[in-house]
Amino acid sequence: DDFANSHPTVGERDEFRAGATKALSSIGMELIESTKGSSVLGLKWDQKEDTLSIDVSKVKLPRKYTKRELLQSVASLFDPFSILAPFSIRLKLCLQQTWKDGLQWDSPLPDKYISIWNTWANELSSFDGQIPRWIGLTGEPWTLVAFSDSSSKVYAAVTYAVLPNGKARILLAKARLAPMKIPLTIPRGELMGLLLATRLVKRLINEFAIPQRAIIFSDSQIVLNWLKSGAPKSEVFLVNRLKEISETARENS
Repeated sequence: DDFANSHPTVGERDEFRAGATKALSSIGMELIESTKGSSVLGLKWDQKEDTLSIDVSKVKLPRKYTKRELLQSVASLFDPFSILAPFSIRLKLCLQQTWKDGLQWDSPLPDKYISIWNTWANELSSFDGQIPRWIGLTGEPWTLVAFSDSSSKVYAAVTYAVLPNGKARILLAKARLAPMKIPLTIPRGELMGLLLATRLVKRLINEFAIPQRAIIFSDSQIVLNWLKSGAPKSEVFLVNRLKEISETARENS
C-alpha cells in the first residue's frame, strides 16, 4: 500500500522511518520510499517541489451538450479545498439556470449554455495552478484569517494562515449557490457568507495547531450591526445564524 507522511523536522522524519522500517520488517514487509510523482487526497503531489495541484485531466468535457453531461462535468472536478471555487462556481450557476429554465436531462442545451460551457472548458485546459503542500507552521504564533462575501447568486468564504514572516497560505475555501426557491437578499447573503467563514474557522481550529488569534472579515455594515445589536426575535432565520457566529467568536476569542 502507498501512504504519505509529513514531519516538521528531519530528526522526527528519521525517527519515524526507523520505527516504520522495523515494524514492517517484523511482518516480512519492506518500506520503500518513492520519489516519483504521486497523489495525496486525490491531488497531484510534486515531491520535488512539494506542491499539490488539481488534476483537471479527469474533468468530463462536453460532448453531447445536455443537462446530464453538464452535471457530470460539474461533479468530475475534484477540488477538496475549493481552491478553484471562483472558477467552478460559474458552471454550477449554469447548471442551476437549467433548472430554472425547466430544461430536460437529455435535451440539447440552448446556445447560451454551450457558449458558457465551452469557454469554461477552454479556460480549464490552460489551468496549471499549484499550492504548497506545507503550510509553513513551525510552532511559532500564527494568525488564522477568513474573508466572506456575497452576491445575489453566490456567497463564499476563504481562509488563510498568516505566518510570522508576513506570508500567507491559503487553507480552505467554500462557495455556495443561493437557493432557487427563496432568493437571498444581499444582507442575508452576506450573513450566510459570514456564517460559512465562521464554520471554516471553527473546523480549522479543531484540526490544526491552535492559532494565536483568528480574524474574520466582512464588508457588510448591516451584518456587523446585527451582530452588535441583535435582530428581531421574529426573524428566526437571522437570530439562529447570528447566535452561531457569536458563540463561535466567544469560544475562540
